Amino acid sequence: MAMHIPADLRIGTHDPLRLPPESWRRLYGLACARCGGTESLRPGGHAYTRSADGARLGWAVNVCAACSTQADDRTTNGS
Repeated sequence: MAMHIPADLRIGTHDPLRLPPESWRRLYGLACARCGGTESLRPGGHAYTRSADGARLGWAVNVCAACSTQADDRTTNGS
C-alpha cells in the first residue's frame, strides 16, 4: 500500500518543467492524483499544466479508493 502524501495534483496549474517524475505518473493516470497510490484507481477529475505559450492543458487523472474524487485545497503545497 502506498504512503499517502498530502499533495493533491488537481490543485493549481503546474509548470511541466518543474514536475518531479512521480507527478508525471499521476498526470498519466498511472497513480492516484492525490496520494500517488496505484491500487483501485478510478476517475478523479482533472489536473492542469501550463504550456509554453501560457495556455492551461487539462489532464484526466485518477484517484485511489482511499482518496476523495473532489480536490482538497487544504492539501496543496502552493503549486
